[in-house]
Amino acid sequence: MINLLKKIIKTDFFRNVLTVLSGAALAQGLISISSLLIPFIYSQTEIGLMANFLSVATILGAISAGRIEFAIVLPEKNKDAGKVFRSSIYFIIFVSLASFLFFSIFRDLFFRLTNFTNLGDMLLLTILWGAIFSLYQVLTNWKTRESDFKHISLSRVYQGLTASSSKIGIGLVHPFYSVLISGELLSYFISTYALIKKSVIPKFSFLKIGSDINYTWKHYKSFILFNLPTGLLNSFAMQMIVYFLSAKFERHLDGVEDIVGAYSQAWRVINMPLNILTIAFSNVFFKKIRDTINPRRIYLYSLLFNTCLSFFMLFPFMFIGEWIFSFFGDEWIISGTMAAVLVPLSVMSFATGSVSSIFMVKNRNDIVLVWQIIYIALCWFMADLFVSEGVIRSLLAFSVTGTIMYIILALIGLYLSGRNNDEK
Repeated sequence: MINLLKKIIKTDFFRNVLTVLSGAALAQGLISISSLLIPFIYSQTEIGLMANFLSVATILGAISAGRIEFAIVLPEKNKDAGKVFRSSIYFIIFVSLASFLFFSIFRDLFFRLTNFTNLGDMLLLTILWGAIFSLYQVLTNWKTRESDFKHISLSRVYQGLTASSSKIGIGLVHPFYSVLISGELLSYFISTYALIKKSVIPKFSFLKIGSDINYTWKHYKSFILFNLPTGLLNSFAMQMIVYFLSAKFERHLDGVEDIVGAYSQAWRVINMPLNILTIAFSNVFFKKIRDTINPRRIYLYSLLFNTCLSFFMLFPFMFIGEWIFSFFGDEWIISGTMAAVLVPLSVMSFATGSVSSIFMVKNRNDIVLVWQIIYIALCWFMADLFVSEGVIRSLLAFSVTGTIMYIILALIGLYLSGRNNDEK
């Protein structure tokens, strides 16, 4: 057993994970500290408004690069990878302009459907957040291709340090959600600049736009046709509870932003330890699963390890969640109740999500697309059935349904990992 551990430690895979993990741990540590301090500085309403902002911004961030940024690591030649890189940038520009036009025309309709009217002009900042986040993802995948995990790690540190210091420092004198939003934007600006400074970026030319797009479409159109809508749906699924609470409990509760804020804090706290592993593991796993001759073994071991580890880290919230959150104040005890029912969903979404790149490597993004549609429909339907019984029962129904769906996706991924790419 000891010899086996020594062999694992000596592998490039382990060293690369450890490199990214070191930066991710420090960055997430800083963010975690700020997350624990934020309830003492900001009210549930301000945190709820921030959650509303991020529920829109993260969706834009998930689709702005067309999801083809994940194909950057796949071409054998750097010349071809450069074409995919540039195509990702073109997509960011296009989606940003289209989003600005959409919100300019349909702003009032959007506010009526989502009940996010308190965001006001901050809605347009979601476009900027989505663009800079997508650019950061493009650069991260370029660095992953180069196996430059050191600078990926450092960029995470800059991000965590900037976000934490700005949210806490400025929030002490100006505790409003606009500060939380500004901190998020600034952190991605700094981390993106750090990657640009240390990257040899493929040169751009207007004469190459056509050939870049043609190559990307010819070889990786499945990322746009299937992974893009999947990414959109997956991002919505991750934020769906925010939309659900805002839409369904507006008539049942006074101050629905408070409930959204309580949920946002619960989800953020229970996922703090998992975010460290997600950032470190997913980047390295994607490259390793692509290059290995035994993907099923790596997939199975990774899935089981992440499931057991995440459950071990989170199970205390199932029993003493309310006691843990009571340290933030009595008004936050409801967050502890929410955390307890969300633990199973958090465990399986992390464990399955960390190895979900198997579907990209196997070029079966269509499977995830179908699964995602069913996931959203079933989770929303089941949660809606229990609206009349209160927030907690509704969240419990959502959590149980989502957990079962992630288990199904994990089993599909296991089956797919043992098949060749040309097998259907």
